[in-house]
Amino acid sequence: MRRNKGDFVTEAIDEYIVFDLETTGLSPEYDEIIEFSACHVVEGNIVSKYGTLIQPNYSIPEFIEQLTGITNDMLKDKPKIEAVLPDIQRFIKGKILLGHNIHFDLNFLYDVFKTHLDVELNNNYVDMLRVARKVYPEFKTHKLGYLAKMLETKHKPAHRALSDALATHELYEMAKAVIREKDMDFSKLYQSRNKTINDIKSVVSANEEGILNGEVFVFTGTLEKMERKKAWELVVKHGGDIADAVSKKVNYLVLGNGAYRQRLKGGKSSKMRKAEALILQGNELQIISENVFYEMLNIISNSE
Repeated sequence: MRRNKGDFVTEAIDEYIVFDLETTGLSPEYDEIIEFSACHVVEGNIVSKYGTLIQPNYSIPEFIEQLTGITNDMLKDKPKIEAVLPDIQRFIKGKILLGHNIHFDLNFLYDVFKTHLDVELNNNYVDMLRVARKVYPEFKTHKLGYLAKMLETKHKPAHRALSDALATHELYEMAKAVIREKDMDFSKLYQSRNKTINDIKSVVSANEEGILNGEVFVFTGTLEKMERKKAWELVVKHGGDIADAVSKKVNYLVLGNGAYRQRLKGGKSSKMRKAEALILQGNELQIISENVFYEMLNIISNSE
């Protein structure tokens, strides 16, 4: 699906909707939303909240139950996504959206808005991940859990939509305070990127942020859109690293699209089983499809 999303906001904002989703996985093509939570923030204060559990079309995997604490029993009497979308639309209408690594969540929301409401979700947005990379360049990673730990936030991420949204809100307000204290120009923290799909090399050379910032990747399964060697090269050129096996040092396990689809049918490789075990132990590791990997690097048109 071609996504015509809103624009990334490059200035400090005082009114916004901070939101988070829980899903059955990280691929909008194959996974479903099972929880939505959002807070309307004005001048640093939460003025209203909206949240709901959502019944998926398919049973959620045991791994997701263990990770989030959301069980199939909890969802069996909850509304379907098409029933709650009008309320979500009303709550976020006309507001700037804030999220951490927001494109994962925005892509899910965009697709269900288009599918069920025939509406393009074009709210402008702020990505707390990109803000954190600029404000805290000294941190070894900028994942939500790590930021909350290092900055000692009151709200702790817990793989639940409301707790993660509250932590993101707190981190954003803290980042704005740092920017004010250091007399930094918010708008100059960002540089535009080339988003053309026709020339991957120009994207890589134009990307001066090192957006993978030391993140370690493992690949498994056959990639549909490029040779694995090319994917490795892109990771390294964007500041990341490659490993042969899943371990505590790994940040992302990338499944070829075929392997990701097979996962939905219960087929799991040894790498995936090990990755799930490490995630449940609290390690900052994510399992993503190859399409999500490409979107991370902005080499698919309109991924941002």
